[in-house]
Amino acid sequence: TVAPLVQCGSLGSVRLPLPTAIGSVLTEFTLPMASTAEDVELAIRGEAAGALASVALRRADGSSVPPSATLADLAASPERCFTIEMNGETHTVMPASSGSLGLPHAALDLTAVSYQAKLMALREMLSVQKAASMPLADFESLCADVGLECFEAQQARVDLHRAGILLSFEGDENLRGTVFLKPDEVAAVIYGRFGLGSPVLGFLENRTVALGREVDRLNAELEPHLSLKKQLDKEADRGAMRIMWGFTGSGFAFMGLFYHMVFESLSWDVCEPLAFLAALAYTMGGYTWWTFTHAGEDNESVFAYLKSTMTTSRYKAAGLDLAAIARLEEELSGVMEQLEDVGQRKRYLKMLGRLPAAAAGSGRESDDDGAEAA
Repeated sequence: TVAPLVQCGSLGSVRLPLPTAIGSVLTEFTLPMASTAEDVELAIRGEAAGALASVALRRADGSSVPPSATLADLAASPERCFTIEMNGETHTVMPASSGSLGLPHAALDLTAVSYQAKLMALREMLSVQKAASMPLADFESLCADVGLECFEAQQARVDLHRAGILLSFEGDENLRGTVFLKPDEVAAVIYGRFGLGSPVLGFLENRTVALGREVDRLNAELEPHLSLKKQLDKEADRGAMRIMWGFTGSGFAFMGLFYHMVFESLSWDVCEPLAFLAALAYTMGGYTWWTFTHAGEDNESVFAYLKSTMTTSRYKAAGLDLAAIARLEEELSGVMEQLEDVGQRKRYLKMLGRLPAAAAGSGRESDDDGAEAA
């Protein structure tokens, strides 16, 4: 019979088939997590109303639980379970941080989903911590910020420790008050003391190779798009330059026409007002076009406007997908940042592995503590 030990606020609920005067009855009762093994035995005897001949709490290995051990200690132990022997029958008590009281297997345990969501939120908060370690009290404060209560915070610390996300040396009296947030750095220092490379370096090397392949793939996918874009940009630039040279040539031609009219065919008295009116019309026409087409909002000059217009039309005619280029460039930038981060991490872990024992804690104080813990 499995009777889960579950979290209910700051209390633990135990459901056991207790022998009574009318036979075995499934009885549920609640105890504070600070309750000792002796308190649990007394509570069980009280619930059984004298029908219980013997009761004992034992660890998973069969050893007796000390009377002073609390439910919180048992739930956070490496075995994560203990047994209750009643009248010769053994009942396993499993910790269930989800708060489940033995729901059917197919049922949706909303409390378990809530615990997992809180655990992910806690992991996200830990990932942005700059320090290599933090006091246990600060860790519990973060747990409270995401809604994890006392027992759930203990369970979260155990779960994250087993997942390798942090290190918590519960069995060491000197280190139990510290939570190490950079397990790879602690491992690098420890392995370095024995002249060995951290196993994390192998993972980072594989990560570097995988990211390098991703960079090659993105570059290969980008290359034809960028080549076409470069070609179209050159064509648009040449087209805009031709139009600007045309404007310049028309200005010189206009000046030559007036020279002929003034000195050969007509006279200055006739051409002076014509020249003034022609120049004014040319200037006002350009100003009106520049103002009412709003070309000046996105372009600093006529040349820039012409080049932008021609570039856009050529992109559209050639079917160039600017959105795809932007997406690929963004992906490439992200991968390059990851590659740089991995490279920096590799260099830092190698440096930690080469540090002498006296200097290992100078950069980050948790490194030396982690080595001593090992």
